[in-house]
Amino acid sequence: IEVAPIAHYHMGGIEVDERMETCIEGLFAAGECVGGANGANRLSGNAIPEAFVFGDIAGSNAAKVRAASSTLSHQDSEIALSRVMNDLLQPAGSNIPSQNENSRRLLRALQKLMWKDVGVLRGTEKLQRALNEVRRFREDIFPSIRPKQGMAFNTSLMDWLDLRNSLLCAEAICLAASERKESRGAHQMDDIPFKSDKFTKNQIISSHDGHLVSNWKAVQKLDFDLKEKSLAVV
Repeated sequence: IEVAPIAHYHMGGIEVDERMETCIEGLFAAGECVGGANGANRLSGNAIPEAFVFGDIAGSNAAKVRAASSTLSHQDSEIALSRVMNDLLQPAGSNIPSQNENSRRLLRALQKLMWKDVGVLRGTEKLQRALNEVRRFREDIFPSIRPKQGMAFNTSLMDWLDLRNSLLCAEAICLAASERKESRGAHQMDDIPFKSDKFTKNQIISSHDGHLVSNWKAVQKLDFDLKEKSLAVV
């Protein structure tokens, strides 16, 4: 029986404030799609209480924002949804011939690369090699891949979207890992097997003009009164 580790959860995620609001006004997030609650190593059993606590904060504040807004109509919501869908599905209407077989082949190559160079035990050279290769996949190969046209049972479109998202996540992971020159929690470097105090801070990966960049931010300490019945008012 083959036994191997798998990706079970993420310790990083979307940056939010104390109200669980993202940098997009009115957009809230909670649970394991949000980064920062677990530090460098999530303990078993944390996922459900994390979802309860931060889900309550996010939901309560989102409801308050929606209740205070009298300008958003159902028609506005439909227009916004239509724009998002058009952007998401734009490749399905392309006249470029379908190369769906490349979507799956490139995804398999990406998975092998991430397992080999960005897996359980990492190293400086391996991470830089993986980052360069992921960027080559994303910038040189992916733009030439298009799914088949049409919406009905279009599995090639699903493959294309899966690949697009996977490439973005892979580059963010490689960039973040390559710039953290230490071993901490689940991030273990075979050539830097120690923790460094200068990296005791949060790492923010953001997109600028289509390119991912890494920035550092001091750990923010918030005081919560755990005796209060509700934290949704923070």
